[in-house]
This record gives sequence, C-alpha cells and structure tokens, in this order.
Amino acid sequence: MCEKSAKANSPSSTPKRAAWTGCVRIGPIMAPVRAFNAVCDEESHGLHQYHRDCGERVVSPRRCPTHGPLESGEVVLGIETLQGTVAFPTDKELQELKPAKDEELVLSRFVSTADIDPVRFAGRHLYLVPASTAAAAPFRQITEALRRLDKAAVGQLAMNGRKHLVVVLVRGDRVTMHSLFYPNQIRLIPQYDIPTDSPDWNLAPLNRFISARNSRVNWNLFNDPARAVLAAIVSEKSHRELKARKRRTNGHDGNGEQRTNPARPHRRATRVRHQPQT
Repeated sequence: MCEKSAKANSPSSTPKRAAWTGCVRIGPIMAPVRAFNAVCDEESHGLHQYHRDCGERVVSPRRCPTHGPLESGEVVLGIETLQGTVAFPTDKELQELKPAKDEELVLSRFVSTADIDPVRFAGRHLYLVPASTAAAAPFRQITEALRRLDKAAVGQLAMNGRKHLVVVLVRGDRVTMHSLFYPNQIRLIPQYDIPTDSPDWNLAPLNRFISARNSRVNWNLFNDPARAVLAAIVSEKSHRELKARKRRTNGHDGNGEQRTNPARPHRRATRVRHQPQT
C-alpha cells in the first residue's frame, strides 16, 4: 500500500517527507514553503508479482531482447530518432540536460482558474504549506491575493532532475501545486463530424435532471471496489496459506547477510518526437 502502510489509505493520513522545499515569490512578496505529495502514486489494487517459494517480490531483470541479461556497465542512456537510429550522449551532454536545483518558484503568469485545461495536468499533485511560523504571514498574503482574484499562478521549477511547468491553485485554506504537460506533449483533438445546423433542442428535461442533482460532491462516497475485494481475500486466508516475506533492510537480506545493491537501471532510450502544439 502507499507509504508501505495500510494506514496511508485513510483520508486522514499525511505525507511525512517534503518533496520540494524552497520559496514562492509573487512580485515583492516571498514565502518559504514545503511541498508534499497530495496523492498516493501506487496503483490502487496493490497486486504485485512475488516468488511463490520465498515470498520475495519479483523485479524485472536488466536484459536485451537480442543478447539476453546485461551487466550494469553495459546499459547506457540513448536518444532514439524517428529514423530508427540511436544517439548516445556523453556524460557532459547528460549533465547539461539536468537543470540546476531551484530554491525559488517565481510565479509571473496568472490566469483564471476556469482557463486551466484538465488535459494539461501531468499527474504530480502537491500540497504547499509554509515552511515555518515566520513564513505563514507572507504565504497567507500570496494565497489570499490569488483566492480573492480567483486566479491560478503559473511558473517553472527544477525538481527530481527535470524542469517542471507548474500551476498553483488556491481552494479555501488548501493550496496545491500541480505539474503540467508542456505544449509539445499535448496532442490535437481527433477530427470528428460537427453538425453545421443549429437544431432547436428541447433541453428542459436535461436541465431539470442536472439541476436536481447540482450539489457539492461528497468524494468519500466513491470507493475503489477492488481494494475491498482484496482486503476480503487476505482476511479469509488461513495462517498456513500466508507466506512470510523476507524483509530487506539497511543493506542486509532477510537472512541477515550483507548484500550488494545492484546499480540502479538506466532508463531506456528516449524517442525524440515533435508533437503538434494546441
């Protein structure tokens, strides 16, 4: 489960470690902040692959489709082109791809919250909170200005080795920061036939249906049915059917022996593709 604990599935659970720390600046006002992940990034069902004999979770081996298993030194980063060739950047070129760590998020563009297209959301959502008691006052000034004007603030910051386009939204006392897709990552809408005439539709029944159900959504009413089924499966298993999993901690395996951590696998080659802009 998220954060390795079922407790994280409850609405009251909170992240314990900040994903980014720095300052938010709007004009002359600057507030030190901390950003915490707002959602759990683990899949909802919690099913994984395990070794039946020992209970260890299965990991994908580092292998080439042609030559089979590879050593860590044989794996490099590459850029695949549309022509089918692969370019291998040097270490110096790879360093140039990494942006310098930002400790300041300058918000210099402001739009109506209604103008934020949901298609642009890239999937990273974080809570913004003041980094200290002294930072609470300037943080409140920034968020109160955005709230009263009903504006969203857009900026860029480096996080996890990448330059992210982000938007800051204020909803009551909750301030969130969301990563956005860049324009070249968003595809055009598929073409479809649009009626050229303007039919005189009777929308009264549909309007009454929508109006009768127009209320604030209680999100707690929507549950993941797979999670309840999996919980029932686990509870119905006898003790003999459950396999104790070996825990690996502090560089030791489940038997207390020192183990060597393999090098982290590099990402596969990245295809260079130019997307049409919207």
